[in-house]
Amino acid sequence: MLSADASPGVMSEDVMALADTLELQRFVLIAAAYGGFGGLDFALRFPQRLRAFVLATSQGGLSDPDYAAVLARVVTPEIRELPLHLRELGPSYRTEDPDGVEDWRKLLHEGETHTRQSLALQITLPMLETLNVPTLVLAAGADLLAPPALMRLIANRIPDCAFECVGEAGHSAHWERPAEWNRLVLNFLQRSL
Repeated sequence: MLSADASPGVMSEDVMALADTLELQRFVLIAAAYGGFGGLDFALRFPQRLRAFVLATSQGGLSDPDYAAVLARVVTPEIRELPLHLRELGPSYRTEDPDGVEDWRKLLHEGETHTRQSLALQITLPMLETLNVPTLVLAAGADLLAPPALMRLIANRIPDCAFECVGEAGHSAHWERPAEWNRLVLNFLQRSL
């Protein structure tokens, strides 16, 4: 736990430090959910380090006023107040795999709070037009926090961007539908690399 006066740091700088430590010159970055905030920040700051970028089920951390207005209409206070498993897991998954839901809840220690890291950039929609990295924006059909229409706002601004959607999955699409999620990501990487 950080002390009250300690800074949790900047996500994209931590990604850079990890890549440098692992001696990765150019690599594929796959960033989901809140990790997508830092992933998009990294991709915009250091595109020369990336061979490809996948932004999955994420609001992207944009501070653009037009995007923020849409986000406020879509992810309402009522949605934000739902229990974590209802916000992040789709109804089909909750129906089909109650044991998987319980495993997910245990893994995430529902109810715990975590300190969030900051972004280096104030990301706007026009900034996305400068991203010069093969990109896949991967949405999920039942995602309450980053629904397909919201993620298309991001994808439509990024040059050389593919858009895919994981059928009935919620925000944790990689957990709920790993085979479909992996197939879409791997197909994109085969085409892009």
